Amino acid sequence: MRITRWIVTALFIIPLAISGFFIGLWLWYRMSEGALVQWQTLGSPPEKAIRIIDIGNEFGTQDISVETDSGKVYRFKQSTWQATEKPPTARNFPQTCYATAPKLPSPPGNVISCAEISAFEWITDRTRFVLLDNGTVWRVHHQVGIEALLIPICIGPLIGALIGVLITRFVLRKNQRKVTTGGT
Repeated sequence: MRITRWIVTALFIIPLAISGFFIGLWLWYRMSEGALVQWQTLGSPPEKAIRIIDIGNEFGTQDISVETDSGKVYRFKQSTWQATEKPPTARNFPQTCYATAPKLPSPPGNVISCAEISAFEWITDRTRFVLLDNGTVWRVHHQVGIEALLIPICIGPLIGALIGVLITRFVLRKNQRKVTTGGT
């Protein structure tokens, strides 16, 4: 009876742990492709912006400068737009950002200027800013690192194995009740 219990347990745990690994791998792939990433609005500066001229150099930054038709420069820093001087690092950013992996969702409107900061080493960290034709500035931040691999390698199989244990306990308990009650 004890050997049968181990065989039944293994028949549930092993396939469910393997299934958990593959489901976790699929989730990791979807996350690395930006499935859970959303654009966030930074609002509009006091005057209508016509181009992005500078972005911060820290990963995950929200620091961005835009220029208006009148030549004024506004910087978004600490959740507000502030008038500022044109930074020495000012440049004109193109209308479209390059399509690099991992993919990001499309911006929420017609883009007139796009800027991006990214790094690829142990993590892939990308912050992209877009200026839309209505004058609003949007930001998307996407990060996928080695720690994200913990989902398919550890968490997926662990959850699958735990589900297997629960199913096994349920099946064995149900069978034990049948034996003790005499059948049905």
